[in-house]
Amino acid sequence: MNPALMQLRIELSNAKKDFTEKELKMKRLFWELQTFANPYYKTVETIKAEEILQCAKDMLSTKKELITLQEKVKLLKTDLGEN
Repeated sequence: MNPALMQLRIELSNAKKDFTEKELKMKRLFWELQTFANPYYKTVETIKAEEILQCAKDMLSTKKELITLQEKVKLLKTDLGEN
């Protein structure tokens, strides 16, 4: 098999794996956000605003990474003649 073709297949496999891992992270972040965002707080001090903010920042970063990986997978598939 052509070494360049093999390299593209390896890159595609790695990109798909990374995408799956980031997708799982995003699902975990949604769960965390739901846990932190409790409208039935007892005192203002118990509102987990800092945790919500950190979770939102992580979500934004992960979303950008997912979009980048999605584009990379699409390009690699095109280069390999898939699609």
